[in-house]
Order: sequence, then C-alpha cells, then structure tokens
Amino acid sequence: MNSTSESLCLAGDPAPEQKNILIYFPTFSRGGMEKNAVYAANLFVDNGYCVKFVYARSSGGQFEQIDSRVCKLRIGGWLNLPLCNRFVLDAVSSFLSFLKILFHSQRSNTLVLSFQSHIMAVLAAKIMRRKIAVRISSHPDAGKTATGWLMPGISARLKSFFYKYADVVISNSEENSECYGRILGRSVRTVANPVLGGKAAVKSQIPLHPWLADKKLPVVVSAGRFSVEKNFEALLEAFGRVVDDCPSRLIIFGDGVLRDKYQQIIVRLGLEGSVSLPGFVDNSAEQFSCADLFVLTSLYEGLPNALIEALAAGCPAVSVACHSGPKEILLEGEGGDLVPQGDLTALAEAIRRNLSDKQYSLAKLKHAQTGLDRFSEEKVNAAYLALTEEIIG
Repeated sequence: MNSTSESLCLAGDPAPEQKNILIYFPTFSRGGMEKNAVYAANLFVDNGYCVKFVYARSSGGQFEQIDSRVCKLRIGGWLNLPLCNRFVLDAVSSFLSFLKILFHSQRSNTLVLSFQSHIMAVLAAKIMRRKIAVRISSHPDAGKTATGWLMPGISARLKSFFYKYADVVISNSEENSECYGRILGRSVRTVANPVLGGKAAVKSQIPLHPWLADKKLPVVVSAGRFSVEKNFEALLEAFGRVVDDCPSRLIIFGDGVLRDKYQQIIVRLGLEGSVSLPGFVDNSAEQFSCADLFVLTSLYEGLPNALIEALAAGCPAVSVACHSGPKEILLEGEGGDLVPQGDLTALAEAIRRNLSDKQYSLAKLKHAQTGLDRFSEEKVNAAYLALTEEIIG
C-alpha cells in the first residue's frame, strides 16, 4: 500500500463513536457498477461516515467523481518474486494490504461494502472479524460467458460457499435476489441502482452528438462497455435489417476491446454513414433525452443503469428479455417491448415499430415511467442507510 496514502488515511481515522465504511473495489474502470460504488461512497460520507475506498487499479473519469472527503487507499503491487506469475503476486499483495487496512480499523463499527472480488473480501473480513456486506451486480448466468467449463464451475461453487459467510448479501434487482437466495439458501436483500438524471438533471456543458443536436433522421441509442456480455453485435445486425426501409441512425456510446470487431461489422453491413461509436460520455442522460429509442441487447445484466437513465430522460426503450433487470424495469413489456434473446428478427421488428409509430412508443414510455419511483435516489439512500444501521448500529 502506498505509504503516503496510508499515513494520510490513518491520520483521518474515525473517532471511536464514528462509523467506518470500507468500500472494496479492486479493479475500477468505467461502467454501471463503478457508478454505483461512487454513489455509495459519496452518500455515506455525506451522512457523516468515515469512508475509505480500497482499490488496486483505476482508470476512467468516474474515479475522479469520488468525493474528496473519501480516503482512497491503493492496495497491492508491492510484491516481487522471480519466476512468479504477475497476476498471482498482485492478488496476494492486494489481499495482504487489505488485511492490514482491516487490522487498523475498529472492529465494532466497521462495515466492509464489497462491490467486486467478493470471495477475497469475505475471506479477509472473516479473518479480521469485521462485518461485511456483499453487493452482487450480475445474474448468475454471467459466468457462462467465460471461456471453458472448469473456471465458471469452480467460481460458482466458491461463491456459493463464501457468500454464506457475508453478514448481508445485497442484489440490485428482485429477480437477482430471488435467484441468489435459492442458490445460497439465505435471504438476499434488494437495493436498486438509483436513477441519476431524468429531465430535471440532463443539461450540461458537454456537447450533444451532432446527430442529436441537428436531428435529420430518427436516432437509436445504446451505451455500455464494448465487451461480450453487452452483445452490441446483435444490435448492429438487427439495425442493419431496419435502416433500409426505416431510414435512421444508431449511436452506441462506450468503448472497449471489441471496438475493432464492431467497426468491421459496420463496414460489412454497409452502415458507415448510419452508425457512430463516439466513445463514453459523461452526459448520457442528456444524450438519451434527445434520442428516439434506446435499445439494450445484453446477454445478461444485474439492473441496467443505462436503461433506467434512458426512461427517466424521456427516451422510449426496447430490450431483450435477458436476466436480470429489463423485465423488472419495463414492467414485463408494458413499459417497453421485450424480445427473446437471440431473435434478431423480433429485435429488428421492435426497433422498426417503435421508430415508425411514435404514439405506440410514447405510450409504452409513459407506462414505464410510472414505475421509476422504485429507483429514486431517496429510496436507494434510505435502503443503504437503514441496512448500514442494522449491521453496525
């Protein structure tokens, strides 16, 4: 652990009566899970908690959105042994660093809130006899996209074993909570992702995408990391079936390792003038508010932030009926069309219908918005704070 960061944080350790929250997020990049961790850190520090954000690596602008009153503790990276695997050394050094942080925390009023690498977090918390809440963000099907059969099986069994030792297991959707409850044989609490945006909060100084600022054709939008689970390949293929008879444009906000593959698909389908991949933006709600349709094509989710933000910003939505979240958010299809996973024909038809029949899409949107109160900041704040009070008093 960086000695300067350590000394600064130790100097700001809480008074004996102050409650201490350790947010554990080893690999912080950019996405919905990161957004929720930042939200939680800032919520707790605003409510008088001493908050420490424990991480090993960080990238992306979201890390800078953590409140300056939150102490950022970087772990790992200090162990060097010849001929040893770098990944293993980083994991070991990070684990030992985290144990040291827990050792210096106060046992009775410290809560570890883990957003990632839950097995390591639970193991460290139990060794040091600290309370821990594990926040699960993805459906159990998430492991099925991993390569091979052995690692997903081992990972699932380890999770089933270690999660039982967490003081509280939290999920972000009712479907996830029910599923993990059956797997773990214990109660799983639901704390939703908050709606961060909506019409009242969409204005910013960041320019709109040119296709939205000066709209000449209907615009479809989506957003997320360019990775296997987001399945933007399906969106591109379906959009390719729509654009000829329903002239429109598609913007996918995001970036990642599959960018080159998506560019190749765009060229193959002849969509160079109809699809834009502008990268991540920090005003997604504002961009969504000017679009005609949001489409989600993920293989799996937890509770998709982008889908909630789009609806809150006034953008109708279509989604595949993946696990978990879309059915819950879109009210089983009453608040937006749900199409079967892998059915490109149905997806293309849903996009076409929503673009060509505004009365239909806006009626669905209005219905969806009646259910967004479940994701209000007020309700999420109350759930987090009540849960924390219950665990550490």
